[in-house]
Amino acid sequence: MVVRPSPLLSPTQRLIVLSFLVDAGVACLQLVVQLRALQLGAPALMSGLLGMAGFLLYVPVCLVAGRVCDRLGRRPVALTSCLVCLLSWVAMWRATAPEQLLVWSTVSGAGLGLMWPPVQAWLGDLCGDDGRLLNRTLGYFNIAWTAGLMVGPLAGGPAWEHWRVQAFVLPVATGMLSLLAVLLTPAGRHHEANEAPPPVVEPRLVLAFMLMAWIAVFATSFARGMMAAMFPRIGEALTFSPTVVGRIMAVGGAAQLLAFVVTGASARWQYRRGPLLGVVALALGGQLLGQFTSSSWLFALSFFVVGAATSLTFVSGITYALHYSAAGRGLRAGIHEAVIGAGLVLGPLAGGLAGQYLGLRAPFGAGAAVCALALIAQLCVIPPRAR
Repeated sequence: MVVRPSPLLSPTQRLIVLSFLVDAGVACLQLVVQLRALQLGAPALMSGLLGMAGFLLYVPVCLVAGRVCDRLGRRPVALTSCLVCLLSWVAMWRATAPEQLLVWSTVSGAGLGLMWPPVQAWLGDLCGDDGRLLNRTLGYFNIAWTAGLMVGPLAGGPAWEHWRVQAFVLPVATGMLSLLAVLLTPAGRHHEANEAPPPVVEPRLVLAFMLMAWIAVFATSFARGMMAAMFPRIGEALTFSPTVVGRIMAVGGAAQLLAFVVTGASARWQYRRGPLLGVVALALGGQLLGQFTSSSWLFALSFFVVGAATSLTFVSGITYALHYSAAGRGLRAGIHEAVIGAGLVLGPLAGGLAGQYLGLRAPFGAGAAVCALALIAQLCVIPPRAR
């Protein structure tokens, strides 16, 4: 009898590592692209357009990717995503004009749109109908990609300060490792546990909270996308070094990581209106803080509260989308990511326009207005059993 050694990582753990690698590369790339555009003399509007471009095709591609991966499988779509991202990141490394960065950022966004719907649905497949395992797996998944968002700017700021254009080597390296992670993850459905199924939640209740969560995730994504696009320019105007800018932006990732640890430790936040309303109000306060401060510490606090709010809205949206039913998981994961993408498109666009014509602080005012409207929209959704 031949005893085969157990693999170093389970399939779900490989996908969790993949999520860390992808978002570490993306977060590093976002900062390095903005700094490269500033080096090339790009105006404020171009900063907003670059932040928007990375998610312009993300929204429609997410919707398509969700349907396609339900039919063709998760792995082929994820492999295509890795290849598109890797090639576009290499092209950005060689770009010599802001317009070239804009084009390849758009292509990169399309590649990312092919990534998250199949990966999230893949995790759902691996967990089967085991609700406890799904919640635990999503918790680890969220911690991993958030850690990537935190590490990316921390690496990208010093890399630019010391290497300039060669800093693009960092996201390109993570892209290559991401491709390897997908290749090493087996295709198909494989339920890793078979515990008792969770209590059935009334579909109408799940639907109501899914809508509330998607409203909230749009508002927090709008704020996060605007800040990622515009803060490097604001930091330069305030004479912050690239390393300091990177550290401040990393605070948002650290807050998301902390919030994901908290939400993963307990499910008491589920199917309650208070947390969803509260985090959008928190994001609104963070935007107002950024509007009026020039302190690096208070900017860090602004990133912290917006990052924490983003965590709960994200995990709520994907949790309710996967709870709704086993059928159509890819489609609903695609819609969830499309809502996020819509915020990440409109946030930088509105921030760029406001920064160009109303001043560099005006983007925070736009973020505050969107958060206020989201609060009103959430109050209009009345769950069958609001608690």
